[in-house]
Amino acid sequence: MTYKALCSIALASLILSSAGGAYAATTPDNMTCQQFLDMTPEAHSPVILWVVSDDTINKEGDSFSKTTVDATVLPKVVELCKKNPTKKITSFKQEIAGFFKKM
Repeated sequence: MTYKALCSIALASLILSSAGGAYAATTPDNMTCQQFLDMTPEAHSPVILWVVSDDTINKEGDSFSKTTVDATVLPKVVELCKKNPTKKITSFKQEIAGFFKKM
């Protein structure tokens, strides 16, 4: 399986178990910032990684730990979403990728 397939399985599992039927049809590709903010915090990092997974965010081949993503990228994404709750989280793809490049 590819990395994206594994991420989608893990993310779908998190969304279904944490949000119940209300967000069952929601994926990061069509998720609004408000839906992102309403999710359990444990699901935030996988969603962020999903949003930027099509792009190469780490050309040197290093890895990012969940702790690092939670500490550096997540607060900036939450701030963007609080200011723009009706926008889709994917509309911030370039900004999120930029946050990874600054790590």
